[in-house]
Amino acid sequence: MTATGWLYVGLLGVSAVVTGTLAVYAGRRRQEPGAFGFAGMMAAETVWSGTYAVALLVHDPAARTVLENVKWLGTCVYLWLLLFAFEYTGHDEFATRRVLGALSVPWVASIGLLWTKQWHDLWWSTTIDPAHGLAILEFAYGPAFLAHTLYSYVIILLASALLLRLVFVSDYLYADQSALLVFGILAPVGFNVADIAILEPGAVVDLTPVVFTVSGLAFGYALFRRRLFDLVPATRRLGRNAAIGQLETGVVIVDTRHRV
Repeated sequence: MTATGWLYVGLLGVSAVVTGTLAVYAGRRRQEPGAFGFAGMMAAETVWSGTYAVALLVHDPAARTVLENVKWLGTCVYLWLLLFAFEYTGHDEFATRRVLGALSVPWVASIGLLWTKQWHDLWWSTTIDPAHGLAILEFAYGPAFLAHTLYSYVIILLASALLLRLVFVSDYLYADQSALLVFGILAPVGFNVADIAILEPGAVVDLTPVVFTVSGLAFGYALFRRRLFDLVPATRRLGRNAAIGQLETGVVIVDTRHRV
C-alpha cells in the first residue's frame, strides 16, 4: 500500500478516536438535554469511520461487501442528529418513540435493500478498484440509494434549521454554540454531496468519514469551551413553559400602547 493509502487510513483512525471519545463523554452526561442524541450521533460516526478504515484494507470481495454493509449502519447518524436537535432546543414533544420510529422507517428499509442487493438493482452495484493499495469500491447508484440520500439531506436540513433558529429566538445567547454545531454538521455533508453528485464514482475514496474529524473538533470546542451541555437552550424553553403553565393567576399581555 502506498504512503497516501496509509495516510488516509490513519486519518480515518483519528476520526474514529475523536468521535468515539466524544460519544463516551456525552454518554456520561446523558441526563442533560441533548446529550443522549449527541452521544448516539458521535457513536454512529465512529462506526462509519472505524469500519471504513478496516474495509479499505480488505481486498476479498465477499468480506469487503460485508464490511461496507456494516459501515452503513453508521449512516443512522442523521436520525441521531435530529433527536439531538429536538432535545437540545427543547422540542421534547417531537422527541418521542413514535415520531422517531416513523422517521426511522426509510433508513431501516434502506438497510434491508443494502443487505439484499444481490437480488435486485435498486440500491447499487459495486466493483473493487485497488487504488493506492486500498480496496476502494466503485459504485453505480440505483434509485433507492438516491431516494435515501435525498431523505437524509432533508432530515439534516431540518435539524440544522432548528439549531440555527436558536440564534434568532434567544437574543444571540446561543449563537456561538449554534454556529459550531451547524458547521460540524454541514462540513461532512458538503463532502458527501461532492462525493455523490460531483466526483466521478470510484475516482476517490469516501471523504465524508475523514471530515468527521473536523466535526469532532467543532463539537469538542462547543463542549469544552462553549459549555454545550451547561448552557442548554432546552432548559430555558422548558423552564419558561413550565413556569407559565403552573401559574394560578391570570396573565394579560399588552403592547407598548397598553392594548391587550
